[in-house]
Amino acid sequence: MDRALWIRGYRVCVTLAVAYVEPWPVSHVAKMNVSELTVDLLFKRFSKSPSWIFPPKESPPAPHDRSEGLIDEGNDSAVYASVSWRVLVVTVQPVSFVVDGPPDAPLRVMSHRWAELKAKHLQALWEASHSFPIPESLRAAVAYFATLYQGRKQRRSRLGAALEKFLPFVLRCTEAGMCDMDIFLDPYFLHFPRREETSVWYPGLGCDTQPANPFQALCEVHAAEPWRNQYRAQIQDHPGSQLPRLPGKFVRLGDL
Repeated sequence: MDRALWIRGYRVCVTLAVAYVEPWPVSHVAKMNVSELTVDLLFKRFSKSPSWIFPPKESPPAPHDRSEGLIDEGNDSAVYASVSWRVLVVTVQPVSFVVDGPPDAPLRVMSHRWAELKAKHLQALWEASHSFPIPESLRAAVAYFATLYQGRKQRRSRLGAALEKFLPFVLRCTEAGMCDMDIFLDPYFLHFPRREETSVWYPGLGCDTQPANPFQALCEVHAAEPWRNQYRAQIQDHPGSQLPRLPGKFVRLGDL
């Protein structure tokens, strides 16, 4: 792809057509250049575009639209014992770049760091779109759910901290002219929903019939909402797989 069409100039701001910017907000992109990027800006604004992967948050469904009876210690502990987050382990090859060069090449280092983060925080990445509500009354009544609630919060916090430590490696690649922020749209990466996006899972919601157990509820919700597993079973449906400008965008001619 023409380097002039990469998002962001180095010392001056650039204005591009929407087709070369979306899903990033054009107003945000036009105000920044690479020399002004920081890890904090990447983390808060430019590591994921709004509603990328995860749909906007909606109001909680009515109790009769979900299967609250599925939420009990036996059911939930069975789901956790099955290590359901292994679905995210599937290897996805990047479409916008290739991992090549010496061990200290920026993209290779970045990819290595990402693999480490993913392996260490896979459960938190899965929980980010599979956590059902645990009201205070349930936490007070059942010690298991109090422990689970705190554990989820801690894992989410550690994931956020790990992402902040990872972003300098992406920033280094950007400053070296090896990529722009479109790299975050690559299906290679996993994300977690922001506050304004859907993250809660209501077991039974959207199921055609009353699910017999949480595993059936998970199967049905994954078929209806593949974004919850970030399209790992249908990577061709990932929005990054359908973005025309992304394939090969950061591949140098010598790597083809």
